[in-house]
Amino acid sequence: MRTFLKYLLIFLFLLILLLYYLFNTSSGNEYFNNYFSSYLSQKSKNKILIENIDFSSYPHIHVAMKINHHSIDLIGEVSYSNGLRVKGFTSEFGGKLYFDYERSKSKIFFKLEKLSLEKTLKKFSYPVRMTANIFGTITYDIKNKIVIFDNQLKQTRLIKNKMSNMIFIATNIDVTKYLYDKSTFKGEYQHDILRGDLKIDSGKEHIYFRELRVHLKTKKITSYFELKMDGQEVSGKVNGTTSDPSFRIDVSKLIKHQVNEFSEKAKSIFNN
Repeated sequence: MRTFLKYLLIFLFLLILLLYYLFNTSSGNEYFNNYFSSYLSQKSKNKILIENIDFSSYPHIHVAMKINHHSIDLIGEVSYSNGLRVKGFTSEFGGKLYFDYERSKSKIFFKLEKLSLEKTLKKFSYPVRMTANIFGTITYDIKNKIVIFDNQLKQTRLIKNKMSNMIFIATNIDVTKYLYDKSTFKGEYQHDILRGDLKIDSGKEHIYFRELRVHLKTKKITSYFELKMDGQEVSGKVNGTTSDPSFRIDVSKLIKHQVNEFSEKAKSIFNN
């Protein structure tokens, strides 16, 4: 997420700077494209190539760029009626991601409409643990350097991985067979740490990751989790890294369930 915010900030900076230099021109020429590509690459520590700047339908400004070989296509506009404001959208992640920056509020507001979680994770080389369509909002407080998430995850499905395999071995539950259409993520990102609560929920079955904490620099992850599915309840803790998480499962509730299940089966046998 930090990388994506950097891209959007670069775009906002680019629009403002380009308007300052090129307001009276119809489009950016090769000199400015090369100049800004070099300047932004140095500032962001990423390889940035400005491929096209189109002012032909100002105030709508189209900027096509590549960042570390990833194509980013953004369309936005700038207004000054009530102070500087930059807004626009991108369709790079499946669905639409709208952004709105008002200098007086010192915040960038994002609205997400059916973003593909899988495409977003792959875009920034993160492992894909589940698929979903993301709706909701993200707010970046520039002054306090904090990002706040309030998202709904629709059409959510878990993919077979280490976590799902471990749960299956311990409980015989296949968590990948369900559609979790009432899932949510609420949290914040600050000082390279993502924290919050992820609820993977079908309305009947659920897996909750509470006090989720991810250090994006080291990829370290910690979280408590609880599972309620197929009449069973399991809880535990997640440690390790995002690419190689480890799970400690509290089997006390699971054992109790299995004992009760055995007792019910025994009663049924002796009553017949």
